Amino acid sequence: MGRRAETLCLPAGMESLEAFRSFVLGRAAAWGLPESVLQKVDLVLEEVLVNSISYAYPEGRGQVEVACSLDQGLFRLTVSDRGRAFDPLARKDPAPVTDLDKAAVGGLGIHLVRAMSDEQAYRRTKDKNELSIGFRLPDQTPPTPPRTT
Repeated sequence: MGRRAETLCLPAGMESLEAFRSFVLGRAAAWGLPESVLQKVDLVLEEVLVNSISYAYPEGRGQVEVACSLDQGLFRLTVSDRGRAFDPLARKDPAPVTDLDKAAVGGLGIHLVRAMSDEQAYRRTKDKNELSIGFRLPDQTPPTPPRTT
């Protein structure tokens, strides 16, 4: 049985970043996520929140909502805002960098999100951006020994 989503909604400002991190990481730890998954969740959460806080509301202040849930071995993190429409998953991964002086600025964040998580989905509904990211938990059940006859 899964855990229902728990949510936190705060102003879209860098001052909210630590409260969001404490909220998500506290829930994830309480639900027994291993340290290896917690580290990935933390990196991805910070990347997604900084982007939402920095770019969703160019005209002023708004709100960001973070939800997390655990169901059937998948920890799901959802970050929502009512800022301008932007699908970060529509961006292609950047080309490999061979010369730092010629490297394009931007695009590495979503590459990090894809690399550190197992599922990603974006949707825009009723003027709301919703980025959902899933992290599979390692199978913690001991393997069944093979049957011998």
